Amino acid sequence: MIDYKMRDIESMFPHSNTIYDYFINNDKNEWASWDEKIGAGVWKPASNLPYHKMLVPTTDSIRNRYILNTLLRNKKFALAVGLTGTGKSVVINGIL
Repeated sequence: MIDYKMRDIESMFPHSNTIYDYFINNDKNEWASWDEKIGAGVWKPASNLPYHKMLVPTTDSIRNRYILNTLLRNKKFALAVGLTGTGKSVVINGIL
């Protein structure tokens, strides 16, 4: 719903996916996909890391970490909500 309203107000958003799938790349001064921050095939687990301790970066975890870091840097309050198992505590603990 917000995606449609934002596109009605401003036509500069990329036409594919939703507005939540993009961020502004300040270096290039253009929209970029959150997938670019992950990097294709870059993540590899540490050799001595147990399976249950591995955290594979996803588009959602990268986006949530960026938003929370930005809010904290600007001294704004943040509330992380979502279903159980979506990585809220992991992202917050990683930031703290």
